Amino acid sequence: YLPLGPSTDPIPLLRLKPDANNTAPLHCTIFHTTLSQAPPYKALSYTWGCSSGSREILIVSEVVTVRPNLMHALQRLRPQSREDLGLWIDALCI
Repeated sequence: YLPLGPSTDPIPLLRLKPDANNTAPLHCTIFHTTLSQAPPYKALSYTWGCSSGSREILIVSEVVTVRPNLMHALQRLRPQSREDLGLWIDALCI
């Protein structure tokens, strides 16, 4: 067993933009970092739940379809003001 080198730990993370309006459209960006230099983030797995009634979120300028349970989770997790929330979401970051 050899530890992975510093250049072999890349990870894409999602930034959820804040909005005080809980019903406003969700805006996100994806950025690449490394595990060793990643800012604090939360991991979220959303592949569970019914896929009917899919919803749309905006990642940069691209519309991405997500399951309703992820949409609800993102709405509840979205910061009200100031700082973005760092997330790793399996189906969006893999």
